[in-house]
Order: sequence, then structure tokens, then C-alpha cells
Amino acid sequence: CPVTANGTSSNPIKLTPANSDKTVTFGKNTATTTTILNYVTFEYGSTILMYGNSNSKITNCTFTTNAQFVTNGEVKNCNFQKIWNNGAAKISYCNISDIFRAYNSNTPYNINYCNFTLIGSGIKFEQMTSGNVDATNNWWGTTNSTTIQSYIRDAGSLVNYSPYATS
Repeated sequence: CPVTANGTSSNPIKLTPANSDKTVTFGKNTATTTTILNYVTFEYGSTILMYGNSNSKITNCTFTTNAQFVTNGEVKNCNFQKIWNNGAAKISYCNISDIFRAYNSNTPYNINYCNFTLIGSGIKFEQMTSGNVDATNNWWGTTNSTTIQSYIRDAGSLVNYSPYATS
């Protein structure tokens, strides 16, 4: 069963859970669920959990809480406070103001043309032992490669971050 919420730039959809300490879940199964979200603002809640197959598209959305993706679809032009990726979404042109976490996946990750807007924010990998990460063309708040490398934690040798944006 597809999940679709399609707002506009002048009239975004705002979703606010009734109970701010609950997880809000969209979709059920990554193999069969297509999640299409455009211009949706997710407010509060402990976690927004998104499922979706490779046809899923999450664009122009704002997450003021922890967002967790279990999808290999596309995430583009979004603003994140915190983001967890349990799948292998193709993430591009996003603003990330805290740590991007990739968790327990050996499939390739793509996170490109994003801005890590909080000094010291970066990518953290948990329980990831193989695979590769294309983290090229991101702005890390610096052009110092040693500093950028320090923002990549736990599996830094699996991450290709060069070339990186210079502004």
C-alpha cells in the first residue's frame, strides 16, 4: 500500500504526533511500500520512521526530530535535525544539522551535495563492517581534509569524501 503526502512550497503539509514521545511510522515493508512525500514538515515526536522501496521519493521535507529511513529510494532537498539510515537511500542536496548515522548495512550508501551545518557534525557508522560510502561533494564547514576525516567516525576507511565542496 503506497504512502503519499504531496504538499507545495506555499502550502506544506505539517504532521505533528499527538504524543511527542512516540515513534511515527510510514509504510510497513521496504520491498512493497512506495513512499512519496513532498513538502511535508514533521514536527516533534521521538522518531519518524520511513519505509520505502527503490521507487520511494522523499523531497523538500523538513524533519525537526530524529528521522530514520529503511529505504533504498531517493531523499532530496530535505532539512534534517538528525538522520539515521538503516537502508541505502540516495541522499542529496540536504541540510543536516547533526550527525548522519548509517546503521548495520553492507550495501553502498550515497550522500552527496549535502551541507553539514553544525560544526563537528558528520557521518557515524554503527555495526558496519563492509560496503562503501560515496560522501563526495558535501560541504563539511571546512576545507581541511584532516578535520573532515575527524567528522567521519567508526568506519572512516569505507568512506570516500573527496572531492568535497569548498563552500
